[in-house]
Amino acid sequence: MDDAYYVGIHRNSFQAGIPAKIVGMKFITPEYNEKRLCYHIKFSDGSEDWAPVKDKDHYKIISFEDILDGNIPDVSE
Repeated sequence: MDDAYYVGIHRNSFQAGIPAKIVGMKFITPEYNEKRLCYHIKFSDGSEDWAPVKDKDHYKIISFEDILDGNIPDVSE
């Protein structure tokens, strides 16, 4: 089984263009916002983030093999 990696492709994404391992999913309620399902992601530098699943135009999901092959999506301008 291959791990899944989140890559923010929107220029304003946290650490845009850098793959982060998806370590879980959870409903998160940001202050002054409604509850939403988010990916819990962890970067190789140890930093973590929660990325909304519904923002599908802002990210791509890739495999570890994609990372090894250099198939990392481009970041939008």
